Amino acid sequence: MERVSEVLKFILSMVEIELPEVSPPRISGDLFREARKKIEKATEITEEFQKIIGEWRECREQYEREEVRYSFAQLISNYLCPTGGEIGYGYMALYGEGMEEGILRVVEATGGYCAVLKAGEGTSPSSLIIFLKRDEVKVKSVVEALDVKHFKITLEDLENIEILRNEAEKLRRRLENIEQRIIEKTLKSGTQLYVLFTELSILNQRVRILSRSKLRPGIYVVSGWIPRRRLNELNEKLSLVSGGYIVVEEADTIERPPTLIYTPKPIVPFFKLVEAYGLPESKEINPTIFLAITFPLFFGIMFGDVGQGAVIALVGLLLRKVKLTGFLSMFNEYATLFISLGGASILFGFMYGSIFGPGRLPALWVEPLEYPNGIYTIILVSLVIGVIHVSFGILLNVFNHLSLRDYIGGFKATMWLLFYLIFTSPILLKAIGSLKESLLDSYLRPTFLEVMVLPLVLMILVPLVWEWHRRGLRRAFGEAQELIMEVFEATLQSIGHTISYLRLWALNIAHESFMEVFLRIASMGYSINLVFGILIEGVGNILVMILEGIVAFMHVLRLHWVEWFMKFYGGSGYRFRAYEERLPVLKFK
Repeated sequence: MERVSEVLKFILSMVEIELPEVSPPRISGDLFREARKKIEKATEITEEFQKIIGEWRECREQYEREEVRYSFAQLISNYLCPTGGEIGYGYMALYGEGMEEGILRVVEATGGYCAVLKAGEGTSPSSLIIFLKRDEVKVKSVVEALDVKHFKITLEDLENIEILRNEAEKLRRRLENIEQRIIEKTLKSGTQLYVLFTELSILNQRVRILSRSKLRPGIYVVSGWIPRRRLNELNEKLSLVSGGYIVVEEADTIERPPTLIYTPKPIVPFFKLVEAYGLPESKEINPTIFLAITFPLFFGIMFGDVGQGAVIALVGLLLRKVKLTGFLSMFNEYATLFISLGGASILFGFMYGSIFGPGRLPALWVEPLEYPNGIYTIILVSLVIGVIHVSFGILLNVFNHLSLRDYIGGFKATMWLLFYLIFTSPILLKAIGSLKESLLDSYLRPTFLEVMVLPLVLMILVPLVWEWHRRGLRRAFGEAQELIMEVFEATLQSIGHTISYLRLWALNIAHESFMEVFLRIASMGYSINLVFGILIEGVGNILVMILEGIVAFMHVLRLHWVEWFMKFYGGSGYRFRAYEERLPVLKFK
């Protein structure tokens, strides 16, 4: 019977499907008539399958019972009671669902004065319970109360073992014959039934669309979204199938349009990081391409090591070759991310002179733990990167407002960008060596403070004047409080988020310091035993790669989600999903 198990699963799933409903003729006469014909044909085939499946189930149940009866009768006759002799005990066979619970209840009812023989062969596991004649009524009442499949083996069964064997064999041949008929019926009508159901499902989708689009008899209005570049193609195809009796117009709507997203395969892992924050709106800049550049860059600064970066990149290459399963399958699509992070780590490892620990290579740029040059350099570079990154985020905010024709919003974003560039100019001048005085002295100069505050003042006054001109003085003063809060928030973000980029330096120092500690411990291990030293160094590198790698990844993600996305990215869009006539999915029961 194993050879037809998959066929039976398929057929059972087919005949237990509920056929889709179709709308009455007044909604769509042609579609309804077509669907009704298909339903009648599908119902006819389904009834034929149901009949033969019912016959198969009945025969299987009979065969299962007779096979168990014959097996246990033969066992009793051969080993427990001579054929034709008086039975000194009662014999009850249990099989099928609920058998285990039935055995336990029988043991309780007889006070333990019974024996159980279990058999695993046949169509299903079965058990023979041997009990004293005095407990026969108790045993029978227990199994009947539990509704367990059972039967009593009698003296007549023992005397007619050959008859039982022939009956079981006869049922087995009949069952195989029915199964062969099922296979033949499946080859003949199974595919036809599936095709009919598929066509009915598609017709049902079409009718549902038309039933929501009725304008007047014979006229329908269907609305939806389509990429602008495919509008002409839609016009041509609709005109072709309708003979020109169709009109396509662009309609005004207050609904937010969906976002059509196309992501090149190499940067899909980075888009997953953006998507976890939220999808861009239709006219909002998608930051994925920029994040694909800055994310590995930030990670490399925090986690620069040639050896450890090579291990991370190797993991990415392995993910491309070996497909993980189960819970780990979520990492399969992140191969490119691992390779890019590992590559950035290798690059900065050469810059820092670090390979499985600091100081093992000549540094091409700077040694992060060197005081004061190394530490001050990384700090200044972290701030400069923060300035560039935040400035770019505010600039993208300007473009977002202009693309929506929100010119006041664009003006406010421009003033914010101007304020931020003035505010961070001492950092940039310090980085290129043009500023000789300290940063603190630069910020405390009165002229600098006056110039820095000017964009913030304009950020309030210009929108107020605009509101005054459009909606009156009262409305303008109503907006004043909100504008002041916007300026206050922009100022705090400009200061706090720039300082937050010092985590590039902090995570770099933490990574280098941890490796320095493990290398010192390993050096003591090497003095004891070479293998012991290698073991300590290997364990240290593994711990740092896992723990520091995760921490660095999370902080890089935070710099993008919080410090950068908050400048320009809302992430409140929803994905464009084109209409498709989905095929039904059959679930085996």
